Amino acid sequence: MATIDKTAIGLTIGTDVRRAERSIQAAMREVAQLAVSTIEAAEALDVGAALTHPALEGLSKSLVGLTEAHGAVARRAHVALERVGRRIGLTEVNWGPGGAKPAIGDQELESFPA
Repeated sequence: MATIDKTAIGLTIGTDVRRAERSIQAAMREVAQLAVSTIEAAEALDVGAALTHPALEGLSKSLVGLTEAHGAVARRAHVALERVGRRIGLTEVNWGPGGAKPAIGDQELESFPA
């Protein structure tokens, strides 16, 4: 049976979670910047609200979706990954520098469904 490198697994998972969070944050910044650019362009071109409203509404909904996704990764994915990590014997040390997830207690782990 091959030996499993738990530290490598933990570092990979931690890195992937942090990368996902950074990607979502970058997308949120881009959508917010696009909304600002849309408003500025509408003002500069003297375009009425009837034309810009649909675009801004769509961008707003996109931002809400990204915010919800970020929350899901930040809270639920971290908790689920910690639970799985504990089951395979990972410790806080295995997750690597930068903290793959916030420190949470066992009681909070139990409040999330498996």
